[in-house]
Amino acid sequence: MVNQSKDSDPDAKRETEDVSTAGLVVYRNTKDGPKFLIMYHRGWYWNFPKGKIQKKETPLEAAFREVYEETGLGKWDMKIKKGFRAHENFTFKVGKKSFKKSVALFLAQTSKKSVDITKNQSNELSGYGWFLYRDAKKLFKNYKGNEAVLKKAYDFIQKSRRPKYQQSREPSQKP
Repeated sequence: MVNQSKDSDPDAKRETEDVSTAGLVVYRNTKDGPKFLIMYHRGWYWNFPKGKIQKKETPLEAAFREVYEETGLGKWDMKIKKGFRAHENFTFKVGKKSFKKSVALFLAQTSKKSVDITKNQSNELSGYGWFLYRDAKKLFKNYKGNEAVLKKAYDFIQKSRRPKYQQSREPSQKP
């Protein structure tokens, strides 16, 4: 979808393209805590694996496809954590063209330690890493949307790790 808006110059038109994307916040449990898979893009920023939603594709289908294309991790390598979904919305410019991006992110657990970024045909990835929450948070210090998604995922994982009896106990009650 392309929206047209006018700048202060009535003859100048600026196009804004809406882009819908989806991805996964992939993590694996370790003895030190959950480690998150973060991709290094074009040698200048870190992000979750994600990409454009194609026609007739649901956000979750797109997320699985994109993660497979970027990392080699397939549906069979991951388990979606029900009850988690995060959204990011932001705008950015490339040259004179503006983009309004909407991102849907799901949480997935894997036991795989390595991924294969060599099959990524767009060559947009230059690396990846598995990071503990505290370290991943540092990577996202200038990207508040990603930082918020990471915190939401970490809190969700921590909450789901507590025994059920502990989750329902009031804070004032003693064990």
